[in-house]
Amino acid sequence: VPNSTIAGTNPALLDLIQVDAEDGTKVSLRKQIVGQVKDQIDASFAEIDKVMGNMTMKMTDNEQVQSLIKMLEDPIDMMILFTDTTDYADLVGAAGLADVAAGSSVKCSDGTVGAEFPDESLRGQSIKGIESFLDVLDDYGTRVGAGCATLSVTCTSSDTAERAACESGNNLLTAKNRIRAATTWKCDVFEDPDNSLLECDPKNMAEDSTSSGTKTEWTNTCQSSDGSLKIKEKSCATLDEFVIYIQDFGARIQNTLNRIDVAVEEAGPAMTNTIRTSVNTTILAPMQEIVDGVTCGFMASFYREVVDGLCYQGVVGFARIGNSYQWCGGLALVMILISYAVWRRTVDNLNAAAKARKAGEGKGEQEADYEPTDRE
Repeated sequence: VPNSTIAGTNPALLDLIQVDAEDGTKVSLRKQIVGQVKDQIDASFAEIDKVMGNMTMKMTDNEQVQSLIKMLEDPIDMMILFTDTTDYADLVGAAGLADVAAGSSVKCSDGTVGAEFPDESLRGQSIKGIESFLDVLDDYGTRVGAGCATLSVTCTSSDTAERAACESGNNLLTAKNRIRAATTWKCDVFEDPDNSLLECDPKNMAEDSTSSGTKTEWTNTCQSSDGSLKIKEKSCATLDEFVIYIQDFGARIQNTLNRIDVAVEEAGPAMTNTIRTSVNTTILAPMQEIVDGVTCGFMASFYREVVDGLCYQGVVGFARIGNSYQWCGGLALVMILISYAVWRRTVDNLNAAAKARKAGEGKGEQEADYEPTDRE
């Protein structure tokens, strides 16, 4: 690394590593990591800015949403059908009665299924109501009651098959009336955040005309101060009330999504800037710091230290080691002489003691062997 030996420089190591780019050219690993990630993020934010700049696209204008709202306009009682007439088998074969009974609803009048209904086979179909069913059942007896409120038909036919068909028709009519007379339809709403005894319905939500500032305020949002919603259980007393309750869901959905559209339009740019700042702070900046930290400037100082250690400090060290060996040799020679002197003196003393002991032993033997003669 030529530049790494120049004092004061700290080249980026990743600039020296070359990799193949998508177009086949050579680019540095640094550019590949930082540039590619940054370009992708910038492209994503550019797309967001483009979408935010074109605010004609709203959730309330979504085709599927509008289809759902239109579907909810169909009365729910028209969709409560009796498609299975197994329990009313005597209706089968009765002139005109079986055709009207099969697939009839609990709605009083006839109805037509809207074009937005999920089941395509039912779209545009005419659904017979109770009144159409009674018009045919009149041929088999006399009504007890009037209109949709008819409870039954008094069967007057003397023909066994027709009378049985009339009785089955009465059973079917009883089942329909039982549904219409139910008073336990679930019509839950939300609890008024200011008074738990009162109810709140998003269908009444609207922009607050008295609000000021850049942020639109809303009334009847049903939200408490922390943004939460609390369901308030409620029952509809009649099927007609339940029908209206279901149809009003179109308004509830429309109001809720309209509020979202307004909030996105007002807060969108600020949200984008906040997210962009967060991405730069938490992703790009740390990544740039890591990449910038991978440098080769440290190699110059380490290289100089190696040179200093081997060429300068090593020579001094070797010289000192040589001097140390000389001193060790001299001291060892002195120790050898001292050790030899001690050893020599000790050996000489030992030898002298041995000779003296030997000489003393020889003299005693001579005295013991001497005997005087008579002459002496």
